Amino acid sequence: MLTSFPSAQSVGELKVILAPLVGLHPQDQRLLFSGKEREDTDFLHIAGVDGNSTIIVVADPREKV
Repeated sequence: MLTSFPSAQSVGELKVILAPLVGLHPQDQRLLFSGKEREDTDFLHIAGVDGNSTIIVVADPREKV
């Protein structure tokens, strides 16, 4: 799945954009970039995300009760 978004956004803002696309509530998502989980307050451009980056979205098993 490919989608575009401004790199000045935070990870938390990106999760909100991705929620309807991946079918997971933002709190149920984990975003991985460059082998590291990124926090909701991390800004994408500071983490090094650019137009050619791949971000992996996985379900957060800690949220499943």
